[in-house]
Amino acid sequence: MDGRWHRVAVEGDTAGKQSGSYKGFLDDGVPNGLIMNYRAGGVAEKWIATGHHLDPADLDRLKTESQARQAQQAEDRQAQQRDAAKRAFGLHANAAPAPADHPYLVRKGVPPLADLRVTGDNKLLLPLRDGAGALWNVQTIDADGTKRFLHQGRKSGLCATIDGDPKGPLLVAEGYATGATLHGATGLGVAVALDAGNLEAVATTLRQTMPGRGLVIAADDDHARPDNPGLTKAVAAARAVDARVIVPPFTAAERARGLTDWNDLAGARGPAATRAILATLGLGTRQDRARTMANTKVKPKAPALGL
Repeated sequence: MDGRWHRVAVEGDTAGKQSGSYKGFLDDGVPNGLIMNYRAGGVAEKWIATGHHLDPADLDRLKTESQARQAQQAEDRQAQQRDAAKRAFGLHANAAPAPADHPYLVRKGVPPLADLRVTGDNKLLLPLRDGAGALWNVQTIDADGTKRFLHQGRKSGLCATIDGDPKGPLLVAEGYATGATLHGATGLGVAVALDAGNLEAVATTLRQTMPGRGLVIAADDDHARPDNPGLTKAVAAARAVDARVIVPPFTAAERARGLTDWNDLAGARGPAATRAILATLGLGTRQDRARTMANTKVKPKAPALGL
């Protein structure tokens, strides 16, 4: 009940793996807290214990201690995040632009965008910024696709951005490869939210900073996982900010192969087919959208002849 996150193993973890975390509090004398299962989307869920209650004197003392502890922890957390931001800035500033032939980019079939850089030991660095553009963290991506964040760095509400057509809607996707695929197929701007659990926080930040911009949440289809977090969290994010949701239209055979996101779809069917699918959803390139508008304009009726 110290209000700090603790990592734990969850069902399905192999030996030494800890894909869950929890933190506990003592509010009003009742133990409660948050639990997260990163294998199920990494979204915090609240729990509250039932049963024994403390007497008023003990309750007041524990509440005072808890409030002081939480205030100190919040201050410590902010200091840790500021330190991580300094490390992120140094790492990114001193890294070289990412090459197009990096093994991860080649395997995913996407170019280096979003100010992507590479370290001396060949790790990609994806800069993560807040709504004001301040750099707070980086995501490292190894050649084999392993992804990590800076220890004790901020993540909630941060994203990487791929610039695109300012007159079109802005797409929000989970991973970098998915975002780069969508941008390549549409020319639209993309916010890379990193995972399903961060979609709503990123979408909310975007809505606050760009209230008049159309937003489209490009969901992952985690059809093989309980509750399909990629889809359910995308829908929740869309509802929170009045956005659309698009889902890759996999066939049963493609699902059986384990395909889940728009990058997988492009890998399976090719860029041209993916572009065509997105165009049918109203998310083609600027030229595609212009052609669609021209083809759907109502033609004037011929004047009636007065006979």
